[in-house]
This record gives sequence, structure tokens and C-alpha cells, in this order.
Amino acid sequence: MTDKQFQQLFAAQLAQIALLQAIEVNVSFMAHKHVPTERIHPNWKKAHELLKLAMKELVPATD
Repeated sequence: MTDKQFQQLFAAQLAQIALLQAIEVNVSFMAHKHVPTERIHPNWKKAHELLKLAMKELVPATD
């Protein structure tokens, strides 16, 4: 794995963590308050965009 591939993989993992945290906040908020499901935590969209970008830029590892 090249240094660039490692950096891209690491960025994808960080974006995935941010996405999971945003989902957790969303679910927790909706579980404790009765709000419409379309009300989304602001970090959700940013985390989702970061994950999509990181996955798009991630080069498949070659042996």
C-alpha cells in the first residue's frame, strides 16, 4: 500500500466515524424527543459528503 493509498483509506475511515457519530446523535435525539424523521442533525450531511468523497478517491489496492 502506498503512502497516498494509506492517507486516502485513513480519510475514508475518519469520514465513516463522523457519519456514524452523526447517525448516533440523530437516533438518540429522535428517541428522546418526538420529532419528524426528516429533521436531520447538521453533521449528517457533511459526514455523508466526506465519506462519499473519500470513497470516490480511494484507489483500489494493488498487490
